[in-house]
Amino acid sequence: MNANNNPHEPEEQRERQVRERQVRQAQDTQTRRERQKTQAVLNRNLDEIRTHVQKGIAAQTRGKIKSDRLQRLEYDSPSYANAGPLATMGHCTFALGAIAVVLLNYFLINAPVNYLASTPFEDEKAWQVRVSTVVVPILLLVFELCISLGRRHAMQTQDANVRAWETAGTVMILVAPLLIVGTMFAREDWWAAYNLTTSLAMIILAGVTDALIVYGGEQIYNAQAFVWFHYCRWRIQRDINYFDSQYRKAGRNVERFYIRFAQVLNDYNDRHPNHPLNAGPFSRDTALFINKWFRDQVIILPPETREDETPAAPVRPHPNPPNPNLPNAEVDVEAQTQAERDYYRQLLDNQVRNNEREVQPD
Repeated sequence: MNANNNPHEPEEQRERQVRERQVRQAQDTQTRRERQKTQAVLNRNLDEIRTHVQKGIAAQTRGKIKSDRLQRLEYDSPSYANAGPLATMGHCTFALGAIAVVLLNYFLINAPVNYLASTPFEDEKAWQVRVSTVVVPILLLVFELCISLGRRHAMQTQDANVRAWETAGTVMILVAPLLIVGTMFAREDWWAAYNLTTSLAMIILAGVTDALIVYGGEQIYNAQAFVWFHYCRWRIQRDINYFDSQYRKAGRNVERFYIRFAQVLNDYNDRHPNHPLNAGPFSRDTALFINKWFRDQVIILPPETREDETPAAPVRPHPNPPNPNLPNAEVDVEAQTQAERDYYRQLLDNQVRNNEREVQPD
């Protein structure tokens, strides 16, 4: 009998195995918790990436729509879009001239209109009187512009009513001076040098400004269209700049969360090379956005299959005859049956894709 045999050795070995098993279980539990915690952090960063990618794609799409609208606006009005300094100065001069004419008419015929409008009312400060002093000059400008366009159209088409348009234009030119003349004679001291000089200057100024509108109405319309064109282009360009800033903001957020995502993933995989975590999953739009923002192929994408490509026809399997040289050779019936199933399944899928392609509109 061996004296070195220890009767307690199997029990100690079992206890050691139990302790080792407990240590491994504790390590596995810690590793599993660390993996779950890391996966949760990755999922949060991945959700943030997807959210900001969608915001960036939406901003980019809206910016593209605004860019197309701007191109269409410039294509429809090339003379306004490509106007030089002299043309721009001319349009601005006529536009400001129209505003100046309205203001001048307001101040020139304010007294006559105020006198005529206050006649039915006892209070000269009634709101009807104030509205009339503002509306009447604007109405005169509108009528003069209409007569100007009608006169030009009649001259271009050689209409027989050209003389009638000329007469109407002359009458509109004389409206404001006549109102000033009436106000001048209503004064008791109209013959005074100061009043006479002021009244004559106002009459000449009113006639000149109204004549500019009647005989230059088309240029005023073009100037107004020019100003409106640049206002619309400014608004569209402002929206384009806004969506571009939103796209860049989303791109910076995607970059920040993706760098954090990659750092957490790489740190975990470096500590656990035998059980690494996979990056993603990333949708194709997300991957394309990230690659475009980083200007590099950060995420490798599989080749995109075109839907319009005609799928290859499947090859129908042929039964393999038994080898006559082998006496006990048998045919694998189960393999042939599975091959036929795959063949008919692929044939049906190709037919469905062809039908969908025919139904899709152009």
